[in-house]
This record gives sequence, C-alpha cells and structure tokens, in this order.
Amino acid sequence: MSYLWTQEQIQNHYPTPYSLPFRHMTAAASFSTTEAFVRSVLPPCLEPAPDPTLSIYAMAFMDWRNGVPSVAQRDRAASIGINAVYGGEEGSYFLTVIETEEINVEKGREYWGMAKKFGSVDFFDDGHDLYAFVDRKSHRLCELHAELGEVEQVDPQQVFPSVYFELRAYFAPTGMSISQPQLVITDIESTLGRSQALSTARLEVFESPFDPGVATIPVGEFREGSMAAGVDDYKIREVVELGDDGNDYAPYVFGRLYSP
Repeated sequence: MSYLWTQEQIQNHYPTPYSLPFRHMTAAASFSTTEAFVRSVLPPCLEPAPDPTLSIYAMAFMDWRNGVPSVAQRDRAASIGINAVYGGEEGSYFLTVIETEEINVEKGREYWGMAKKFGSVDFFDDGHDLYAFVDRKSHRLCELHAELGEVEQVDPQQVFPSVYFELRAYFAPTGMSISQPQLVITDIESTLGRSQALSTARLEVFESPFDPGVATIPVGEFREGSMAAGVDDYKIREVVELGDDGNDYAPYVFGRLYSP
C-alpha cells in the first residue's frame, strides 16, 4: 500500500523480543587515548574507563531478519569510539559512525540516536598488510594501516559478550532544544568464523571541514586488533531515562549528530 504500512509489515520490521543479528567482516584496532579527552566528550551519565581506549572498526555487513538478509547487498560502515563506564559496567560509546547505506543511516539516527552520517568506507588486505580508509564529502577523516599477524584458532560456538552505550533524545519542532534524553544499553553477542590478529597498527586522523572532531582525538599506542568475520547479535537490554538527573545533554546530542 502506498505510503502506508500494514500491521503485519510493522510487526515483521523487527522481531519481538528485539534482536538484530548481522553477518560481517570487520577490521578492528584499539589505541590508548587520554583521560582528559574522554572526559571532555562523554555525556554526564557516563564515566571514563580506568584505561581510556580509542577503537576503530571498519566493516562490511548484512543484517538478517527471519533467516534472510533485510537488504540484498552488503553495507559498509566505520565506527570510531571510546570505552566508558555506566553503573560499574564498561562498554563502548561511539563518537563518529560513517556508513554507506541510506536506510541504515536513517534507522541508526532515528531509532537509537547513533551519530551516523553518509560517507565512504573501504578496506582490504593483501595477506600481509591491512588498509582502511574513511571519507566524508570527499574529505579523508582517517586511515588505518596494520600488519596482519597469526591466524587465530576460533570456536564458532564460543560467544563473546560486549556492551554498547548510546545517547538519544527527542527534538523540539524548532530544532532548538531536546527532551527525554535516554541512555540505550545494548548487549552484543559475537561469534567468530575466522580471525587474524594484527601485529602492529597505525591510525592517522586528518583535519576536515566535515566531522572536524575526528582530528582532535588523541591517538596513542596500539593496543590490539584483528581482521575477523562472524555474526553479531544486538539486543537492547535497557533504556535509562535521564531527564530528571539535572544534567544538560543537548551539547552532547547536537555535537555528535549535527557537526558539519
């Protein structure tokens, strides 16, 4: 039906209970960063982790629903984030997400408040070196160059749990204020089909008129990384209402979503 969904389409859009599995190939690397920077960008509901860490992910993926891909083509995305703590639990908080598929950018922003923007993501390896490139509006944001290490033995039944924090809010029609700020806490269960460690890695960030915050991130020593493929399953655990905690979340919401 034109411009109108049936109840069946709405119910099938996402299953209940909510679960979003996607199959992916991902280049991931983490680096040390400074506590001062982390404190400057984290919203008041989150605390810096004891060991401040910057992570970058470049991935190609397809999300699956009811055993079939939701879109019959792969998407590509790059995420730049830091670790943070809420309620004594450590998780990831992403500052910049660049993605190539229109509908996934829109859903990420509208549903969860993710700082997704259209851009270009490319990565490949030649069996020895790994390269990843992230651009937006024809400007380079960052490059990752790494050397591949040993191929790791993986157990496809082993589940690797992690936690992801996202800040979202509702916008006034004037665009000048927000209401009902929320912290979305998502559990991620990951399984691997293959994995190869990175032995060394270097991340370069570049000044750009678009997403200028990327160039301000202090990139320290390489910690660890991998080139891996498998399945991630996202499940929303909790939505924490923040409106009564006395903090102003507008600078953090606008700063990630609407930087040029």
